[in-house]
Amino acid sequence: MKQLKICVERAVRPLRANNRRKDRMREELLAHLQELYHEELARLIDPSAALDQAMRRFGDPAELRRELQDSVPLLERWLFVPVGPRSFQRFERRLSRPGENESALRFALRQTGWSALWMGILCLMFAILYLSAVLGLSRPVRPARETIPVVIASTTLTLLFTLLLPLLTCGMHGAMQERRERRRSAMKIVAYGLLGAVSVFAIGLGCGVLLSKQLQFGSQWLWGLTAVTVLTPLFSAFVARVWVSEARRYRDWESLEIDQ
Repeated sequence: MKQLKICVERAVRPLRANNRRKDRMREELLAHLQELYHEELARLIDPSAALDQAMRRFGDPAELRRELQDSVPLLERWLFVPVGPRSFQRFERRLSRPGENESALRFALRQTGWSALWMGILCLMFAILYLSAVLGLSRPVRPARETIPVVIASTTLTLLFTLLLPLLTCGMHGAMQERRERRRSAMKIVAYGLLGAVSVFAIGLGCGVLLSKQLQFGSQWLWGLTAVTVLTPLFSAFVARVWVSEARRYRDWESLEIDQ
């Protein structure tokens, strides 16, 4: 019942705690409140009166919130202090997750655009540093014929990776939402993971070949590329799983209007 969930959410949502702990609190409190409601319904027969009496027995959400907050470890309270106003939090959510009805390609391009902006700022800083060295205002830097290709290749690698990672994560997220055919969903997730690993390895290897004249790549670079190749699909699967949990949490709880 929606009113019961709103009563629970008033006590739990403002807590400074991790989402897993808050979800566990929500489930336990809702089960307790539903038990109170059914007891009162059996006694009073009237659903409206039973709801009012159950919420009265449940207690003041503000008082319950203080008790729940005291049960959260001190370090966890510090780590989960809300940062900025709710508008900033919504902006952060919009920046790091695809919007409603937003395609995977559009989300990936949006992420790539932000990366391009930051890379442009870094390149501008590099240009200022290089110009100051040419003018004798700072220490000399490596010749442009050696440095500029490295900067271009690094920027290209970063943008390609930024484009690939959201596409891979969105693909896995879509596969995880296919609840009816779990075997098919698992096969899709594995396929996306293999495709992402091959793409990352190919991009890294291509950049290594292009920069072979400027930088010396040995076995350490290959081991590093292999590690990134393996970790990228795992990271995408983890983020996709977090998106699934957050979407479920928003649908069941955080979309409720609690009038605080």
